[in-house]
Amino acid sequence: MHGTHTTRCCVVAMAIALGVPSAPTQRAALHALTQQQIAVEEQNAGVQPMALPTEGLPPAYQGMPFFASVMALGGVGPYKVIVDGNLPPGIIYQPGVNVITLNGVPTVAGLYNAQFTVIDAYGAQVSRAYSMEVRPISRITPSPALISDPEAVHITDADSVFFAAVINLGEAVHITDGMMDFASARLTDPEAVHINDTTTVFLAVQYGLPEAMHITDTTTVLLGAQIPEPEAVHITDTTTIVTEVGVSPATAPGGTINVAYSQAFTAVGNTGAATVTPVGTLPTGMSFTTSGGTTTLHGTPTQAGMFNFTITAKDTVHTDIVSYSLVINTASQTITIGTLPTPTYGGAPFTLTATASPSGLPVTIASTSALATGANPFTPAGAGSASFTATQAGNANYSTTTLNFNVSIAPATLSVTAANASRAFDQPNPSFSYNFGTFVNGDTASAVSGAPAFSTTATPLSPMSGNPYTITPSTGTLNAANYTFNFVAGTLTVQPAAQTITFDPIANLQHGSTFLLSARSSSGLPVSYSVSGGSITNNILTVGAAGPVSVTASQAGNGNYSAANSVTRSFTAQ
Repeated sequence: MHGTHTTRCCVVAMAIALGVPSAPTQRAALHALTQQQIAVEEQNAGVQPMALPTEGLPPAYQGMPFFASVMALGGVGPYKVIVDGNLPPGIIYQPGVNVITLNGVPTVAGLYNAQFTVIDAYGAQVSRAYSMEVRPISRITPSPALISDPEAVHITDADSVFFAAVINLGEAVHITDGMMDFASARLTDPEAVHINDTTTVFLAVQYGLPEAMHITDTTTVLLGAQIPEPEAVHITDTTTIVTEVGVSPATAPGGTINVAYSQAFTAVGNTGAATVTPVGTLPTGMSFTTSGGTTTLHGTPTQAGMFNFTITAKDTVHTDIVSYSLVINTASQTITIGTLPTPTYGGAPFTLTATASPSGLPVTIASTSALATGANPFTPAGAGSASFTATQAGNANYSTTTLNFNVSIAPATLSVTAANASRAFDQPNPSFSYNFGTFVNGDTASAVSGAPAFSTTATPLSPMSGNPYTITPSTGTLNAANYTFNFVAGTLTVQPAAQTITFDPIANLQHGSTFLLSARSSSGLPVSYSVSGGSITNNILTVGAAGPVSVTASQAGNGNYSAANSVTRSFTAQ
């Protein structure tokens, strides 16, 4: 947002500034010592001696604002400053911590003398006399308004030259050996004006490019108020820089829509009282309030964009018109996401909502993840943290804004059911198997890797009376990106075990003899006997009369074993 000078302005500025070292603790008791003793004490404390700069004050110009300062070197603060003597009418001094500031508008030309004294905390003091010259303003001659060709103006040995011009080509003006050169211009090209060997140059310009003005070997150079580019003016061997009436600041700070704005524009460098007049287009909601040399642009803009206006500064001698471009920036806006849903993989589509504040403009939400497909509503295509971007593209008054956020998509639940199993008593548990429930989204068992683990309380000797025994599945090595598992128990049924009887053959026996029977069951359960042709007591067979004898061994089983097949052994009693 640059201001553009089209006529002229004036301000005087110079400063003499010297560094001040850090000071030790003050000792007020030393004030009673002589200056020589104080100097010794300060030297022992490592304090630099007091000094004032030897450079003289810059010249002032009658009726033009002036500023200069003199800063003390060395010593220990706090400082006391004293000014004695004759200052020009209209110039006042202001004592600072260790600096003397002179400013004001001198009203009477002439040579004035004053003595400046600075006293430090130790009582050390330094004084120096300074002279100040107030010079009268020289005469001005009118000149053309536009210079646009190289060497359009070439001036040599001129007593007074004044250009009211826009100079927009290199070397459009070449001035040599002028006694006094006045130019009011906007320079837009490097070396648009080349001036050397002049006594006084008076320029009220805007320098818009590096090296737009190259000045050498001058005694006094008076320059314009707006120099927005590095090296726009290159000056060597000069004494003083002075500007004419202008407007400060040179540019209009930017604003933001719907945010209160206030900026004062003030005439500077004026001769006598100045007035300012603003003209131009302002955003809705803003206006100027003008009083004398200041106009204030204020209000709350309700539209964004670039708005151009000019401010004319006028004093008793000169007029300056400064062009401004005020940029009202679009307002920022904030996106707020509505309550997030809790979608599930393979479940129903879900809708996301968002609002933009304070604009109230519609917000667009897009998925940036493969876990959610479609365009609001979105289909949950995978479990995990799905990423989304909410965008409000803005308009003439609001800037674009985006917000990234995530929605957690829960995995689907897949049942894993242990298959029922059975085994005989006194046998090891079998290998357990399982079945998956219903998959979603067209998935198959290939969506799952690994296998579940199983546990049961049943051991080989667990009795049938404990039936059924629970088969409990668990995660084991099961893994699935889009599923969690719901485990469903199965049952293990223990069935009766089979058993057999071992009964050795019996040889022919004598009638009346006895024989110990030794049949046995594979379960270890006791065997019972029945006999034809004899009798049995405590598993001892007593053979009856001569003839055929049959002995049958039986085991009826129990809660864990089935009945065994009976075995019969026959022989002939002798």
